[in-house]
Amino acid sequence: MNRFTRTPLALAIALISAGAGAADNTPVLEELTVTARRQAESLQELPVSATVFSAEDLDRSGVEDIADYFLLTPNVAVNESGTRGENSISMRGISNIGSGPNSSFALYVDELNVIPMISNPALQDVERLEVLRGPQGTYFGRNAAGGAINISTIRPGSDFEGKVAVEAASFGTYQGSATLNLPVSDTFMLRGTASLQESDGWIDNVNPAGGSNDQKNQNLRLAARWLASSALTVDTSFTLADEYSGLESGVATGKLSVGSIGLWGLNAIEQVPFFPRNQDKVNNDNPKSTDYGYQILNNRIEYRMDGMTLTSITGYAEGERKQDGDVDATGFDAVNLTRDAEMRFLSQELRLASTGSAPLRWTLGVSYLEQSFDVDLNVILGSFNPLGAPGGTLIRGLQSVNDTRNLAFFGEVDYELSERLTLSYGGRYSDDEVRQGEDVVNGTPAGPVAQNFAPVTRDFDNYSSKLALRLRHSEQLSSYVMASQGYRTGGVQLDPVLARPEFDPETLWSYEAGLKGSLLRGRVRFAAAAYHIDWKDLQVRTTVNGIDPVTGAFVIATGVENAARASSNGLELELQAYVRDDILSGFTLGYMDASYDDYENAVVDGATALLDLSGENLLDAPELTFSAFAEKRFQLAGWDAWARAEYSYVDDKVTSHLVYVPPTLFPVPFDFSFPYHVPSFDVVNLRAGFERGDYSVSLWVRNVTDENYYTGTFDDLFASGVHVRTHPREVGARVSVSF
Repeated sequence: MNRFTRTPLALAIALISAGAGAADNTPVLEELTVTARRQAESLQELPVSATVFSAEDLDRSGVEDIADYFLLTPNVAVNESGTRGENSISMRGISNIGSGPNSSFALYVDELNVIPMISNPALQDVERLEVLRGPQGTYFGRNAAGGAINISTIRPGSDFEGKVAVEAASFGTYQGSATLNLPVSDTFMLRGTASLQESDGWIDNVNPAGGSNDQKNQNLRLAARWLASSALTVDTSFTLADEYSGLESGVATGKLSVGSIGLWGLNAIEQVPFFPRNQDKVNNDNPKSTDYGYQILNNRIEYRMDGMTLTSITGYAEGERKQDGDVDATGFDAVNLTRDAEMRFLSQELRLASTGSAPLRWTLGVSYLEQSFDVDLNVILGSFNPLGAPGGTLIRGLQSVNDTRNLAFFGEVDYELSERLTLSYGGRYSDDEVRQGEDVVNGTPAGPVAQNFAPVTRDFDNYSSKLALRLRHSEQLSSYVMASQGYRTGGVQLDPVLARPEFDPETLWSYEAGLKGSLLRGRVRFAAAAYHIDWKDLQVRTTVNGIDPVTGAFVIATGVENAARASSNGLELELQAYVRDDILSGFTLGYMDASYDDYENAVVDGATALLDLSGENLLDAPELTFSAFAEKRFQLAGWDAWARAEYSYVDDKVTSHLVYVPPTLFPVPFDFSFPYHVPSFDVVNLRAGFERGDYSVSLWVRNVTDENYYTGTFDDLFASGVHVRTHPREVGARVSVSF
């Protein structure tokens, strides 16, 4: 680790020293505008830690999804699964125990929270992407205890323009996209963007009967803007997406999950080499597919009055995720699965905000949300299975309904105590109604056993507040201190295998101090923050997976329990600078110490006794994250050219409490340090581009050194065991034409 801890300071000194020798103040860094508080303001004026990516940043770095921009953000981590839309994330040690109804984070696209529907949207026609760390409940709503991702797309404009781009990359990957802006009249404009990506995938199935790792993603977004009057603006957008993947993008580790050990014994069946010797081969006898489609309608109305603005955001979405096929991931027809999940939500938000530059500025709002998440799951034995039952036997059936209603009132007030000192207070009251019901069928040696759990409803409410003090030392330098509360609602869990029929809300206090500024007439920009988080009733995922010793039923039960207390302390630093007129460089650094303060009697799947995890590290909380880039701009044969190098480092982390279980507490001694203790890794990316007029060409290489790394795990049932998503080197080229 020593080689990285010295890097940020050395780089900062080099950047500032080099910039100090500049003879003039050009070029300067573009001022970054954010909408984290639902109004346009400078990032340097915002009393919160945020990493912001402009449209040019996203393009130059080749960012396509959450795993890409999280590598460039301090104190965050992503736990990748085998499919694009099922990743989990963590910020400052606050991790996501499950996207959708109980996510720890908000994900907003054009002021609409889409996290009930999707956690990794395609980044098409994006103007700006903001990663906000720490509790963001005041403006970003329920459960935003860990932070928020705020995406703003390009609105329809008054000029006729468009862009077409095509891209080709390794593993038979092709992508095309098109954007068109059409001004119908002076007051009505349309904008549309569409993209299609197809790939053969890098996973090679050695069994010709078992399907492939092919992928196909289609996205369409249509937007309209109506300038109804000088005071009234209406923005409407419709997003349609379909994401298909065959076999998951991962390989077996040779380690079985706890439930699989009970069925197969200690050893996975090795039909192809295990990771890390193997990065791209599997042996699946039956095809597998995941098909996820969704539609989102977003309507924003803004009415400007004297001294204030009224804003309405109405959103409706529905989606379906279907999974079908092999889940034992071996050359044997052991276990297959069908899963059909349907999601819907309807939301409405109203905000009234003051305008102008008066000493007192304020925002008041109310929001309402209804969402449902229904699942129909069947686990079916194949012709060759560990239970010796006939092929086609249903061993687990589940039909569940999960409904949530939320009503919230929120507001924030900024008051200028003096010309330099501003006091801010924000608060949010949330009232949640959570409803869940289940019908379960478990297969037993004597036949199927049905259990019916009538829907149960629970109510949770909370008031969370935020207090911030910002001091403007000069036009170039400001500091702030902030204390804010975070809240994640509780929930219902009906399966009797789990210890409790419900879990409690999670609450936290976050304390933060920060410094933001610019140097050398805008050639250098920096932000630094230190924070302490203290929370209680931390929600922790538990899983029971195996054979019930009483009924002989096959059991898959996932639930949540509450750890007593936890804390996280950290530092964050971001810096960008023109070290020369033609060289832009920068880095981000995150340091984090996150652990359970008090977590006695922890339930860990497979352990024969309750554990005391007090003092152990939190899951998905790497101690050190670091990224750096350098970009040179030059002329080449009449073209504007650029070359960019990026480096990212993520420290080791733990992704499962199984790592903390002494081997003697398993029925048979077993060591889970691999793969659940994820090693540190570093990634190098290179990109270059050429631009002239309306034409642009770029070339790129991802993971230049072919680092054999993974960020998390996902389990297949039975003999193939735990899998990891691999990251082979990729090479590609992109051509675009604007008009």
